[in-house]
Amino acid sequence: MVNTDFFSQQQRARDRSFLLLIYFVLAVVAIVAALNIVAVVAWYLAHSTRVHPAPPPWTLYYWTTGIVLTPIVLGSAAKIWQLAGGGARVAEMIGAQKLASQNANSQSAQGSAQRLQNIVEEMAIASGIPAPPIYILESDGINAFVAGYQPAQAIICVTRGCMEKLSRDELQGVVAHEFSHIFNGDMRLNIRMLSVLHGIVMLGAIGRGMMDWSTRAIHRRKISKEEASPGAIVFMLGLAMAAAGFIGVLAARMIKAAIARQREFLADASAVQYTRNPHGIGGALYKIMTDQNGSAWRSRWTEEVSHMFLADAGADTDLFATHPPLRQRIAAIGPGLLSELEKRAKILAEAANAEERARTPNFDGDEEKPKAPLAQIAHPQSATGQAIRSAIATEILNSSRSADTAEVLLYALLLAPQPGRTAPSHIDSKILQQLLPQMQNLDPRFRLTVLDLCVPTLRAQNAEQRRTLVQKLRTWAWSDGKLHWVELLVIHLLGQRLVGAENKSLSMLPQRLTQYKSEATLVLSALAHAGSSNQAEGAFQRAMSLLKWQQSLASEARCQPQNLEYCLQRLQKLAAQEKLMFLQACQAVILADEKVNPQEYELMRLVAALLDCPMSPQWQIQDAA
Repeated sequence: MVNTDFFSQQQRARDRSFLLLIYFVLAVVAIVAALNIVAVVAWYLAHSTRVHPAPPPWTLYYWTTGIVLTPIVLGSAAKIWQLAGGGARVAEMIGAQKLASQNANSQSAQGSAQRLQNIVEEMAIASGIPAPPIYILESDGINAFVAGYQPAQAIICVTRGCMEKLSRDELQGVVAHEFSHIFNGDMRLNIRMLSVLHGIVMLGAIGRGMMDWSTRAIHRRKISKEEASPGAIVFMLGLAMAAAGFIGVLAARMIKAAIARQREFLADASAVQYTRNPHGIGGALYKIMTDQNGSAWRSRWTEEVSHMFLADAGADTDLFATHPPLRQRIAAIGPGLLSELEKRAKILAEAANAEERARTPNFDGDEEKPKAPLAQIAHPQSATGQAIRSAIATEILNSSRSADTAEVLLYALLLAPQPGRTAPSHIDSKILQQLLPQMQNLDPRFRLTVLDLCVPTLRAQNAEQRRTLVQKLRTWAWSDGKLHWVELLVIHLLGQRLVGAENKSLSMLPQRLTQYKSEATLVLSALAHAGSSNQAEGAFQRAMSLLKWQQSLASEARCQPQNLEYCLQRLQKLAAQEKLMFLQACQAVILADEKVNPQEYELMRLVAALLDCPMSPQWQIQDAA
């Protein structure tokens, strides 16, 4: 239910971040040393007429080191500031265009865009996170990447070639591969690597610019050698910086290759685990290997973002490639898979294209596909998303994708279990009356899924609009003097998804669970009471045994939503391993009776989300089957 390995994967990502820092420092030291050697040689050449030239002054080393460090530090700092907005900034920087949900729903939209959106939504639902916004990169090559600092604030970007050339299974494999980078912590590391290495790469760009400027200045004016000497000095200085920049580019490629290559094998294996279909990601990699455009993407940004992609976007040599060879990756997915894919490709090539398209169902969108019974769906992880998505009314799905109706849908979600309450006056009553019966008929286990579907649409608003929305919801929820369970869930989850990153204090030090023993006890008691009432004490004691605590079960009256608000806010300060310990205790309480009811699931989902740990709704399919 809860991905308890999530925190260990995040810790491995932090270890790789530390390794990145070490490599970066070593690269900078190497560049500084190289330019200082050049400066010393130039000094002695300039004083070669003397029999015993004096050694270079210390100021030469200071100036040389400063000239090198200034663009590196400023370049890296500027890039960190530029990408502070997360994955969307990366996508916009390289020229990707956001795939508008309303366009994907229109009749003129291509089936491939609708299919991509469906797959991303299904994978997000199965993973327990909001569906990331989709960006399209105009390229015939087959490639994709994810970017962002937090799983709930990620984006996914695919090339047009990836969206249009792959089958549904292959595209699903690619999306699963990218989702694994979200959960493994690679996504945040990728942005850090992009920011840190930008300064090193920028040094060479400045050097080349100085060389171009001095060359044009000398040729543009008819000047003597004496007059040209300042330009020549600028040219030589630019040449030295360009040479150092070349060392920087070489170092950046080595760093990216050292950190990025091995994790691709893990992501491929995770894609197979998510979809239970090795032909998905395997077929996509094989298609990249055989397609005339491969995974290529030519841009001024290719060098800087190459490590983020599904496959090599540039023409790197094997020594500095950011990804392992495609044949190795396919072979690692499964023995004999490569030969099987080659045989299948040969058979398909011999068959007539028209015949083959007729035999291959659902390559251009999946809205017309008949919904198979849950037990007959082939790939369990993606089946979870498909089954839950198919259980939600089309009108609700469409409303979650529109900025005009997403807020109304939130109030319908809040009003569905509270018949006596009315919506605030600014909500369109006509749309609300259409959506409210749909929400009342929706299985309560899927309420949080509807909330997650609304998040990408609401996140597209500016920061002030998002804060205002959350504040309006909070004010309305407390307007009757109490807090309903669904109100607690929506307010806190929406706040975490939309404004959570803005509210986190950078000076907040991670805390131990024992410092919040009373808060943890109240949340565990609430989970125990949410299950079978006559087994609450036994379920609670399972958590106490796991934590080695001696606390008493809080009364059901104390475990009301309004009392849990403060506790949940305090528990967000826990250190990573302390969060893992607490989530394991929560899971022990829920599974004490070997059943999970909707209220237990929703409260557990809230706790997991606030502790930055995605939670899969896999149990729902078992109950629904």
